[in-house]
Amino acid sequence: YIIHYVIHGKGIFIINNKQYEIDKGQTFLITPFTTIFYYPEQSDPWEYIWVEFTGETAGSILREAGMTARNPVFPEASEKEMLPYFERADRCARDWNHRGEAAGLIRTITGQIGDLISKTQAVMSEQEETLAKAVACMESNYHYESFSVSALCEMLGISRATLYRLFT
Repeated sequence: YIIHYVIHGKGIFIINNKQYEIDKGQTFLITPFTTIFYYPEQSDPWEYIWVEFTGETAGSILREAGMTARNPVFPEASEKEMLPYFERADRCARDWNHRGEAAGLIRTITGQIGDLISKTQAVMSEQEETLAKAVACMESNYHYESFSVSALCEMLGISRATLYRLFT
């Protein structure tokens, strides 16, 4: 996964045949195995910084923040709020001894973006929220032998019938 933060200028980001105009202060997400194109606007070319990461929980971290390939462009954040985290994550990525700090910075960056998304988007319905939690739980726990549909229902505090209806 790659998260870009636009420091200044403008550009175009195309993912899944959908085009987005990106401005200063916005962030956008590139997900694995996705065809994308992006380029600066000629009249006001962008400068950006990015963080790249992977791992077992990367997808669920992004989803918890509301960051998906379906909605890959996020609200504007001030340079003061975001740039220091991106710069520090960039420095940590160059030094294997700081990988723990880099992971924490990724969480901070996605948390900041998640807060901005929450402020600007309509609140999810209770059913959509439960579905998102179910997907996140499955992605985080599917590899455990003890994980089952019953365990998922218990984690979510819902019945099997309610879980079934979430996915239909």
